[in-house]
Amino acid sequence: SDDPDEVLQLLLILARIDGQSDTSGRAAVCFNERAQIALRAGDRVGPFELLLGPELVRHFAEATLDTSQQFRNGRLVPPSLVATQVYRAQFAAIMELVPEEVFSAARSGVHGQHDLLLHRPITSDENLHIFVETHSARPSGDNLRVTLHHSILDDRDEL
Repeated sequence: SDDPDEVLQLLLILARIDGQSDTSGRAAVCFNERAQIALRAGDRVGPFELLLGPELVRHFAEATLDTSQQFRNGRLVPPSLVATQVYRAQFAAIMELVPEEVFSAARSGVHGQHDLLLHRPITSDENLHIFVETHSARPSGDNLRVTLHHSILDDRDEL
């Protein structure tokens, strides 16, 4: 799906056995243990290509009322624009990294947070490459919290 709202719901998956929980939580604990084994930290997919052209940058600056002329003229990319454009890669990575058993048991999801660490300004029309890897899978009550880490690199494997 290209719908950002649908993708946001999948960013942090809270998995739970549907209708199989008992009052002691044994079923959920068993499921969480199996899911943690299936979700291996460090598993990585990508690259997913990302191109942030000058027109997109200008429209984003206008839509967010950004007054910086470097963003308004489309030359430099606002860091917040990068965060809004990773969802296509995010959704594809979830489908590949999260086993079907875990994904189909998901009852809901919440969007976590973005921590951006940029080592230099991004210019429009750079070829960027997104990699997504499993960071962790931890029990959270009857649920399972899955956290994915994104890396975005330029053609020199930097950024």
